[in-house]
Amino acid sequence: MGATYEVILPQDYLHILNCICIYKVNKTTKCYNKGDIWRRKAEKLTADKYSQILDNMWLKPTYKRPYYYIHNVNLGVDRLI
Repeated sequence: MGATYEVILPQDYLHILNCICIYKVNKTTKCYNKGDIWRRKAEKLTADKYSQILDNMWLKPTYKRPYYYIHNVNLGVDRLI
């Protein structure tokens, strides 16, 4: 408490707090009317979960279970190889 840390971040730094998929209903269904907006939270897909998602029928991505994966390849940054 009371400690403050300041850090200089690189210019290519990205920080995502959450990801939401927004759907527009095209056809009236059980509890949605045509034109309604439906929002669903997307789950972050990490590299270790990726192999499980491919082989598991229950975890595969659907409109009810969206995933997002960040694959950042920044070619503008010099890399040490």
